[in-house]
Amino acid sequence: MNPSPHSFSRRAVLSSVSCGFGYLAFAGLATRAAGNDKPLAPKQPHFTPRA
Repeated sequence: MNPSPHSFSRRAVLSSVSCGFGYLAFAGLATRAAGNDKPLAPKQPHFTPRA
């Protein structure tokens, strides 16, 4: 069986997508930092109370 000319080693794939992994981590941290200023503040209820 002949090796495929388009085969990649794991090392080559990880080195080419490493920047993408870093971007995903940064995007997650940036979203979390830009989120709610007071996460423990009282929130409006989903439904109005009837009683």
